[in-house]
Amino acid sequence: MFQDTLRKRFDRLVERHGLPHMKFHMLRHIAGSLYIKETGSIQGAQKLLGHSKMSTTMTVYAHLFGDSIRADVERLNRAYASKVDDKVDDRLNYDPRSRRA
Repeated sequence: MFQDTLRKRFDRLVERHGLPHMKFHMLRHIAGSLYIKETGSIQGAQKLLGHSKMSTTMTVYAHLFGDSIRADVERLNRAYASKVDDKVDDRLNYDPRSRRA
């Protein structure tokens, strides 16, 4: 009975303020999304939302990071590309016979 009353009150509140129709549970996702956007803390969101696994939080909220993660990876690639290429070249040219004692 309490759930039904809460849902009805929430529906009236949403309608009164001209908000798009949403389920009460959507408030949980809004809170999680706002928390992550403001703090950047997935671990904090995990605790706030009560997820037992970080992977659950990441799965539900991964869409928040799509472009920013892509940009971060590209920035890291540019920053470390030459260093990584040098290490790869070194390993490709490695001859184990040349290291005999």
